[in-house]
Amino acid sequence: MIQVVFHALGGQGAKSAAHVLAEAAFSEGKEIQAFPEFGPERRGTPVRAFVRISESRITTHEPVTEPDYSVIIDPSMITADRMKGTCIVNSTESIDEIRKNTGFKGPLHVLDALKVSQYANLPMLAAFVKVSGVVRIGSVIKHAEEMFGDKAKQSIDAIKKAEGLVR
Repeated sequence: MIQVVFHALGGQGAKSAAHVLAEAAFSEGKEIQAFPEFGPERRGTPVRAFVRISESRITTHEPVTEPDYSVIIDPSMITADRMKGTCIVNSTESIDEIRKNTGFKGPLHVLDALKVSQYANLPMLAAFVKVSGVVRIGSVIKHAEEMFGDKAKQSIDAIKKAEGLVR
């Protein structure tokens, strides 16, 4: 089972990114769980969205505490306590600078997501897909199109650009 946690501020699309990832995995025949941790009053404050992806039935239902992947959408949330598993962060800083500032020693990938789009959630999802290989990028694009409707072209362009820029 692969466990992922998206860290963002309320309103930045962590829940949407988790939903698109889960739908993409489900369409590929995998078992999934996706759920956010926030309330309606949380806009602008830290939130987490969790995704579990498995080849077999998922029987656990608690929040993800030891993720295989941590995707940090908002650069202000890059802290040692949020960095678990393989980390994929939205930052203009280098990997070395992030390591120095956080003390994180695990696998680390960086994308300046705001260079790709005004919304960082889908570029960060694309970075996760490239790093993890858990689902195909085509599945993510299909479900982003379904979710975002008329805004899909901008979202798809951001996904395609981000996939090639993650370090």
